[in-house]
Amino acid sequence: MTGSASAEWMLGPERDDEGHMTVRLREVQCRDCGETSGANPEQGVTDRWALRHTVDRGHRYYREIISADLVTQPAPTNPLYEQETVR
Repeated sequence: MTGSASAEWMLGPERDDEGHMTVRLREVQCRDCGETSGANPEQGVTDRWALRHTVDRGHRYYREIISADLVTQPAPTNPLYEQETVR
């Protein structure tokens, strides 16, 4: 996108053509050893990894990491607002 640096912008989730948020990725990281499940859009996959890791290693503390794509769009007060399709 182009425009004036002084124009107002909004930051929000990227959406598909139907207005749905794009796929978010979830990852689980063991707080004891730092190993991770790998990013996956399905929560069940990362949950099963953590449960298996607990059984295999005895580690019980985890961190959830969520990744979502963001996009900037012209704010209603930005001259580009009317020129661009806001998804």
